[in-house]
Amino acid sequence: MERLDRGGMILGVMKTAAPYEEGLVQCRGGDTLVLFTDGVSEAMSTRQEEYGEERLEKALRSALTGTPQEILDAVHRDVLVHTQGASQSDDITMMVVKFL
Repeated sequence: MERLDRGGMILGVMKTAAPYEEGLVQCRGGDTLVLFTDGVSEAMSTRQEEYGEERLEKALRSALTGTPQEILDAVHRDVLVHTQGASQSDDITMMVVKFL
C-alpha cells in the first residue's frame, strides 16, 4: 500500500498563493486506487474516537480482492460499525478505481 502524500490545500476549494504540489505515481494492471475525504478517516464513534487511517488501511486490505463496489461497501460497513449510530459530522466520500 502506498500513500500519496503530495498536495496542499483541498484541491479546487480556493486559489492558493503557492502552486499546488504535484507528484507522480504509475498505476499498472492489478493496482487499485482509493480516494477518500477526511470524513471517512475522521468519522467519530460515540466515544469521540476517530475511525483513523490505520483502521481504513486494514479494512481496505481485507477487501482489495473485491470489485470497486465491494471495496466501497466493506469500508462503509466498517465505518458504520465504528460510529455505531453516532451523528455524522462530515461527508463520507470515497472512490475506488481498479486498473486492468
